[in-house]
Amino acid sequence: MKKVLLLILVASFLLCSVANAGVRLRGKGIYDVHNKISFVNGPAEQILDNKLKVTALFPITGHTFSKDLGIKPDNPGCDVYYFRVSGITHADNVFGVKGVSLKLENLTDNVLVIYWKDSVIQMGNTSGIPFLPGMKYIDAGKPSDTPNTVIPPRTFVTTDLYPAAKVKYSNSWGWNILVEPINTKGTSQILVAMKVEENGASKYYSFKTPYMNFPAAFLAEYKSDK
Repeated sequence: MKKVLLLILVASFLLCSVANAGVRLRGKGIYDVHNKISFVNGPAEQILDNKLKVTALFPITGHTFSKDLGIKPDNPGCDVYYFRVSGITHADNVFGVKGVSLKLENLTDNVLVIYWKDSVIQMGNTSGIPFLPGMKYIDAGKPSDTPNTVIPPRTFVTTDLYPAAKVKYSNSWGWNILVEPINTKGTSQILVAMKVEENGASKYYSFKTPYMNFPAAFLAEYKSDK
């Protein structure tokens, strides 16, 4: 009787493990389907202290070799989307988010300055100083080389933000920004904590994006087990 119960428990564990493995996608144009990742409820905007309006325009997406992320997508408990490259290596690529594009609008009659070197972007398990367009890859994560964003009164600017910790160099592909995998359970968000200065006084503001995922209709089309 004990052996029967043990077999049932093992079988249940294996079934759960299979169900909790990563979701494999396949189909035409698989390398570009990361562009389908979007905010579940569309772009989000938030007015902070009646001074700064922040709008998350869209997630910046891509895919990264799973080995570069230390991930085995078909392992139990791995909640990621991925695709497998055919050939001898059978390399797995994980879909995810590299950063976010923001619109920052100054609602005041004063100049606002955002000090990114004193700010934080958090995506999944990655958190730290932002990396901005125009910076050299080699300077990622260096406060002294991280620029500020100056927003004149009653105007707006747009900028892309990436976690500096995701900027990596490899002998095989050079400099690149690795993705943070989006969670198949739809719990992936980006948090940005910004240090904003107005008239010499500084204050921290936090902004969180909507959840990100593939549209349900797209998943139905590209799931490998359809």
